Amino acid sequence: MDLHDSINNIKKGKELEVSIPFYSNEMADLYERVDSCTLSFAYMVLREYFLSKPESYRLNDYKEILTEAIDEGFLAEFDGAKREKIVKELLDTRAEIKVRTEALLDLCGKAQVMVEDFDDIFYPVTNESLIEPDDFAKQVLNYIFENKDNNIINTRLKQVLERLPVRYTRVKFLDILTSTVDLYKKADKDTYDTFLSAIRSSCGMNDVNAAEEHFPEITKSFYEAYDKAKKERTPENAAKVVDAIKTMLDVVDTYELLINTINDLICVLLAMPYSNVDTSKAKKAVEKINELVKECRAPSPDESKELDDILNDLSVMHEKYYTDLATNQMLLDVINEKYMSTCESIMAATEVNDLLICRKLNSGSAFANLAENGFVELTESYFSEEKEKLIAEFKKLFGELELSERRSVMAKVLGTIPVYFENRTDVMNYVRSSLKSADEGEYTKAVTVISKLWRE
Repeated sequence: MDLHDSINNIKKGKELEVSIPFYSNEMADLYERVDSCTLSFAYMVLREYFLSKPESYRLNDYKEILTEAIDEGFLAEFDGAKREKIVKELLDTRAEIKVRTEALLDLCGKAQVMVEDFDDIFYPVTNESLIEPDDFAKQVLNYIFENKDNNIINTRLKQVLERLPVRYTRVKFLDILTSTVDLYKKADKDTYDTFLSAIRSSCGMNDVNAAEEHFPEITKSFYEAYDKAKKERTPENAAKVVDAIKTMLDVVDTYELLINTINDLICVLLAMPYSNVDTSKAKKAVEKINELVKECRAPSPDESKELDDILNDLSVMHEKYYTDLATNQMLLDVINEKYMSTCESIMAATEVNDLLICRKLNSGSAFANLAENGFVELTESYFSEEKEKLIAEFKKLFGELELSERRSVMAKVLGTIPVYFENRTDVMNYVRSSLKSADEGEYTKAVTVISKLWRE
């Protein structure tokens, strides 16, 4: 039997007593191979953050937890009881970082809306901003469509949409939002919840009290800078508001890298008991990086060369096995939904549950919810209730905002949701219409911030 045979058997519900253990062990091998590589890559980058910000944002606490977990869990001789304890501590740490990051993202969303109070300072009229709308629209469309890769086109389109003046009515905007939410009707619950949270966070709708609790100094610094800039509208004071937001985003970037490193380590530790693969190269890289982190130093030239050589080899290994992992891991959801009683009877339930956590941590979302094994089904009633709640929140919010503030919120959301145009002509018409209907301040800002996209 090979992996392909075991997958076909499970799909058909045949020979499960043999096929499930075989498939699970093969997947454990893949998880350990792939995630030991990504652990090395992520930890190498995280090392620089530990070195440059050793006393900030509880990084020292998290560094100690991570370095000890690597020493005692990944590099030491396998010990089942110790591994279980380490995984639990890492999961708890991950949960704490997740809460702190989400709280700060909520504050960032609100702050990025508030900072638009200073657009007249940041975006004065210049000779460059006097370009005719039709001419600038051509530049924008060329930027969006110059690359043939649809993923790049969509990314650039979202970047532009977030920066364009919005001229949608409330009804039209809510129609677009409703249609976009409907795209998630067949998603799992966690994906749907994450999407709704991202929408709210993008335009400052979420409660920011948690940020004040977890990051009192950052929160205080932002509000003090904002209040001063409102009273004394100078470029210097407005710049300090932006600096405070950059600090928030810097913390978010640091935490996201930290949680990605922890995710990779958890996956490796969970797969280890069921795997039989050689990860000595990854261990050599991680051991050296761990040494550098603990000693708070940069690598010597010889150490840098050695690490580069190992990481290049690991990159080749990652490319070799990643496709198999990404293609075949979804069958774990089928086993979870249909065959867990069989797994329990053949003593495979613990392994499958561990691999389901690996599956979630490899889902593409660093902050995936691990409260449930597998992916929780999205019920029709929950979907409808949450959609109606979101639309009601926007209706209430729009009733409280001035016209310019509503447009700002719409732009933030349009830059977050999946692209909703049917064809290029629709895009062209929207860009031209948006630029032509903008007032002087909106147009100046649009020209300044959008042109930066292709100049940076």
